[in-house]
Amino acid sequence: ATFLITALSLANTLFVMLVFNRFIPYGVDATLVTLTAGVLVATALDSGLKLARRAIGTAIVQPPSLREGEAAFTALVRARMDQLDRLAPARRMEVVRGLSVVERTLSSDTLTALMDIPFSLLVVLVIAIIQPILAGVVLAFAAAAFVIAHVGRRALAEPTREANDIEPRVQSLLTSAAREADVVRAFNAGAFLHRAWKDARDRLTAVRRVISDRQGRTGNLLALLTSLLSVAVVTIGAVLVVKGVITMGALVGANMLASRALGPIVRLAQISESLTQADDALRRLRDLAGMGQEPRKGTAFNFYRGGVELADIAYAYPRSPAPLFEHLSLRLEPGRVLVVTGPNGSGKTTLARLLAGLVAPTRGQVFADGTELRQILPEWWRRQLVYLPQEPVLFDGTVADNIRMNAPAMEDSELARFSALAGLDQWLESTLDGTSTMIREGGRTLALGVRKRIALARALATEGNLAILDEPGEGMDRDGRAAVGRALDSLISRGASIVILTHEAEKVKGGHFLLDLGSKPVPSVTALTAPRPSEVANAG
Repeated sequence: ATFLITALSLANTLFVMLVFNRFIPYGVDATLVTLTAGVLVATALDSGLKLARRAIGTAIVQPPSLREGEAAFTALVRARMDQLDRLAPARRMEVVRGLSVVERTLSSDTLTALMDIPFSLLVVLVIAIIQPILAGVVLAFAAAAFVIAHVGRRALAEPTREANDIEPRVQSLLTSAAREADVVRAFNAGAFLHRAWKDARDRLTAVRRVISDRQGRTGNLLALLTSLLSVAVVTIGAVLVVKGVITMGALVGANMLASRALGPIVRLAQISESLTQADDALRRLRDLAGMGQEPRKGTAFNFYRGGVELADIAYAYPRSPAPLFEHLSLRLEPGRVLVVTGPNGSGKTTLARLLAGLVAPTRGQVFADGTELRQILPEWWRRQLVYLPQEPVLFDGTVADNIRMNAPAMEDSELARFSALAGLDQWLESTLDGTSTMIREGGRTLALGVRKRIALARALATEGNLAILDEPGEGMDRDGRAAVGRALDSLISRGASIVILTHEAEKVKGGHFLLDLGSKPVPSVTALTAPRPSEVANAG
């Protein structure tokens, strides 16, 4: 298509040349009518082919863009957490936002602009047919223009990457100022945020100025080169016309073609920044997509009894000088209760994530009913857990959508039962839509206690036989704590194993084992008197 478009684009030039050489000297009207009709037909075909090429280009670039987006989203939801954790949440968002940069840049227009560059040699070939000397001049200028465009793009690479690194900081500060308005005012944080934002914005502005200056220099050089090309072609061509080597029409045509030969290279320089941004964004997207994913195959039992064992477990954060804990061994039989305690930062939440199979231990093994956790299908395993994280994260959708997240086939009657068990009844009755109430912005507009109750109902909905409750009573009022107690009572009555992670172990009156992560580097494990169900329930 590009070849035909390039060939048809020569029609205007040939029309001018033939008018100068055939019509003006002889004044035959039929010649002018024929030439005009021919150039109009060529122009119509050219227009139609450009529309067709645009459609072809869209068909070519859309599938790869969709695949990149699919791969990026799949990586976000299926990448192994030990790899994804190396990428800060703000950086993850910036990487995904880069997808829109890729989609805007890898368009049909960009593809056709790049395709025009090699076919500009066809224009040079036509000039060579008119006059080889002029073709040599055009070719030399085209080569110089290509070098300038290439060097200009290389010069944009580093500042573009730097701008992409700074921009997440600027956006994060703006988001904090907009989303956390109460906190900003309550703690007089406005001056700090403004100073930090101004510093980051000034750095970003400086980098963008460098990008703009380099683009400007490249553009000016190419504009100068285009002007000099026209001067060179006209000067040399005029000498050849005087000598009778070429006609006046040929000179005019060669001058028109010369600027056309340089056009695609100038266009390349104009889109250089977009190409560089897309290249950087694509590299980041592919790094994300290249992360190891959780396995989609593995063992799934007919029934999980609730037993779990930690065998010589150690865990260390990447680049950490010392492990968070090590040589941790513990067996929890079905129906037993483990209380995990320790100060903030001692590893309680990390242990919860290990049990949930979200991260793997640095050393050692985790067993579920005697089977190593790495051999178990992760998706199946999470359906065996009653998992309540410390931070109740919700998703945009209805309350029912969130509760059904890990049990999509749940009946409405079961949904109502788990909502009641989590103490959501009173709040649901105060809303207009009940469980159809929409949750926006991840539930940040809801009270912490309400979010915690919804998260508790979501956890209970799996009816799993291993409960992992990270600070279950935190952020709850008396009624909320009572709801947690009822949930624990229900879990104990049906024989589920329970792991309660809390920094206030003295408030827990029951449990079979006490695991103290505050003991470093080897946590201490203490056997306790077997509790009565009501004692553990009240401990919630």
